[in-house]
Amino acid sequence: QEIEPLYVATLPHLSQQAPHRHYSLFLLALLIWSLLLLALARPAWLGEPEPLERPHRDLMLAIDLSDSMRTMDMLEQGRPVNRLQVVKHQLRQFVGQRAGDRIGLILFADHAYLMSPLTSDWRTLQSFIDELDFSMAGYLTSIGEAIGLSIKRFRDEGSRQKLLILLSDGRDTVGTVSPLAAATLAAQHQMRIYTIGLGAEVALDDPLASATDNPAADLDEQTLREIARVTQGHYFRARDPESLAAIYQEIDA
Repeated sequence: QEIEPLYVATLPHLSQQAPHRHYSLFLLALLIWSLLLLALARPAWLGEPEPLERPHRDLMLAIDLSDSMRTMDMLEQGRPVNRLQVVKHQLRQFVGQRAGDRIGLILFADHAYLMSPLTSDWRTLQSFIDELDFSMAGYLTSIGEAIGLSIKRFRDEGSRQKLLILLSDGRDTVGTVSPLAAATLAAQHQMRIYTIGLGAEVALDDPLASATDNPAADLDEQTLREIARVTQGHYFRARDPESLAAIYQEIDA
């Protein structure tokens, strides 16, 4: 006796007539479920997206790495240290207080070099400051180049508030770019420059130094003052770590 096959309509995957029907129904159910979720989310178009930018300032730090920064005319915790060591310590603290701002770092000696572009990553910037050394940029002092490089970086970054803090313990001995000409150009680009003249006026622990020896005799205060005046900035004089710390605190305020 011949046995006829039995088909169960509620189990499509057992059907020999339409094996693809199960997948079609699954895709249809998935589409309906997706559209239902989309409707529940109630998306709305509110207009063109507007980028949100946190308020910040753009600061560029230009640090003199000329050979005179080796001068041991500073006292830190009662012991003589060189000028660069004091500057590095104060810079680290200043950068840590400016969280949220974009800060860049320029080194200058024989020429001016960009060590760090404008960044809000202040921890990385502090690590760059720790790496500062006399052998990085040469022996001379290129103040004009440092100002010129700052102008270029601010322009490339499209900065609105442009502030340069330039620290030096000497005078421009390179001459490729006149510091005052560079300051005039900076003023035309609405850039403000705060200048800091560094150096003690009394030699420390030098048996060959006389009472009239001035470790800061090469400091060109007149040019630093004029740079600040032209750009509507301010000139500061740092003779020791305490006065340098007070200067950075005043600029921070």
